[in-house]
Amino acid sequence: MFAQFEDLCKSDDVQLVYVGVPPSRHCDIVLKALQCGKHVLCEKPLALSDEETASMVDAAAKSTYMRFSEAKRGGRCEGRSV
Repeated sequence: MFAQFEDLCKSDDVQLVYVGVPPSRHCDIVLKALQCGKHVLCEKPLALSDEETASMVDAAAKSTYMRFSEAKRGGRCEGRSV
């Protein structure tokens, strides 16, 4: 358990961050997790604006070996991943 999200991101024991918070927080958390070299699985809706979506997809595309997917009900991933 981590007291701060930043501590989770810094941990070498964490490889994937599941983002299941309200959509208004998705972009900030996804970007921080990608910057820390974590894989990300984010609940839908991905973002509240096209700009937020573009910034997350761009950050994932620039991250070496990082995967970024939208979560879908039933534990399956949406077809979109970067």
